[in-house]
Amino acid sequence: MMLNFKQYSALLSEATLKSSGADASRHAKKYIEPFIGQHETHTLKSNHGELKAGTNLTVHGYEVDDAGKHHAIVSNGGKKRYSVPFSKINKPKAKQAKYNDEHAHAKIWNHMTSAGISQDKAAMLLELQKAKTDKSHPLHFNNAEDSGFVGGRKTEDHKQSYHDELDNAVHTVHALATHPHFSRAIREGHIATVTGGGRGELSETWRKHNATQGATSKTDIAIVNPNSKKAKGIRVSLKKGVGSQLMSAGPEEMSAVHDYAARQMIAEHPRYSGLSEKQKNKLHAEIMTHVEQASKHAEAARTAKESQLDGLVKKAQAHMDAIHEEHPAMNHYLRKEAATGEGKFGKDSPYTASYLVKSSYGGKGASVKPTSEINFQGPKIRVAKPKGMSGGKRRSLNFKLDER
Repeated sequence: MMLNFKQYSALLSEATLKSSGADASRHAKKYIEPFIGQHETHTLKSNHGELKAGTNLTVHGYEVDDAGKHHAIVSNGGKKRYSVPFSKINKPKAKQAKYNDEHAHAKIWNHMTSAGISQDKAAMLLELQKAKTDKSHPLHFNNAEDSGFVGGRKTEDHKQSYHDELDNAVHTVHALATHPHFSRAIREGHIATVTGGGRGELSETWRKHNATQGATSKTDIAIVNPNSKKAKGIRVSLKKGVGSQLMSAGPEEMSAVHDYAARQMIAEHPRYSGLSEKQKNKLHAEIMTHVEQASKHAEAARTAKESQLDGLVKKAQAHMDAIHEEHPAMNHYLRKEAATGEGKFGKDSPYTASYLVKSSYGGKGASVKPTSEINFQGPKIRVAKPKGMSGGKRRSLNFKLDER
C-alpha cells in the first residue's frame, strides 16, 4: 500500500536534508548514496517547479553547483529528471530493505556471460525483464539466495531493491564485458565472486602506524578463472555515481596512507627525480612531521571540550593543507592508495583493486579503467569533527577524501 505524505513523513528519521557545507556532504553520504536507484525512497518537502509537496521521489544521484549547493537528481515515476535542492527533500526512512550491489553485479555477470549475451545490452535487458515474471528463471526474486540481502534474510520488502540493483548492474556489466581487457574473461567463461566483505593481511607500513581497524578489501568483485587455483583475477572496485567517498579515516589510517603515498610520490614523480637518497628521506620526514601534528590534534578531540573541536579541526586542516600546497602531486598518490589499497595490502593482493568502475546516475552506463592508468584527481583531504562515541569516549577527528 502506498503511504500518503502524512503517513510517510511520520516515519522519517529527521526533517530535511542540508543543502550546503559539511553537513550537506555528510547527508549525501548517509541519505542519498545508499538509496540511488531504489524506488521512491524520498519525498518532496515543498513545491519545486511542476513537482508538488509530498511527491514520492526516486533518487538517481546528486550534483554540487558552483555556489556549493547540493542538488539531488530525482524522478517521480517517469523518465524525466529533476535537480532539486537538498533542503526541499525529506530524509528517507532510517532503515531500508536493500539488496547489495556487489552481489547484484556478480549475479548479472555470471548469468549473462554464461548465456553468451553480456556484450549485447538489449538482450541483457530483455533477459532481465523475463526474469521478473518467470518464476523458473534463475534471476527471479523467488530463486535468489539470502546472501546479499541486508539483514541476512530475504523478505518481500527486499524485492524492489533486488530488481533495482539488477537493473543497474546490467549497464555496468555490459561496460565490463565490452572492455578489451575483459575479452579473455568472457571468452573463457570466468566467473564473478563477491570479495567486498573480505579482510586482507595488512602491510608492514599499516602495522607500523597501528592502522589495523580497517582491513576491509578494496576489491568489491573479482573476475576469476574457475579452473585456476592461483589466479587472483581481475579485481574490481565499484563506485556508484560521483558522490562516493574514497576514504574516511582516523589518524592511524591517515598516517599510514600518507607514509606510503609520500614514498610513492618521491620515487615516481619527475619533480623529485634529481634528489639524492638523503634528500628524499628528508623530504619524506618533513611531510610526516605535518602528518604527526595533524594526528596529534585529531587525537586531542577524544578528550577535548565540545567548544574546542572547531579549533582542533582548523589546526589539523592547516597541516593537511600545507602538504598539498607544497606537494600538489600528493593528491594523486593519496587518492590512488585510498582507491586501490596497493600500499595497504600489496600490489598483488586479492584485496587490492586493479580496476575502478564508476557507474553513472540512472544506471545508463559506466566507465571502466585500470587503476594504473588513472590520473586520480579531486578535492584535497578535509578534516571533520568526530561523530559518535567509541568505548564510552568521543572519537578522534576524521580525515576524508571525497570522490567528487
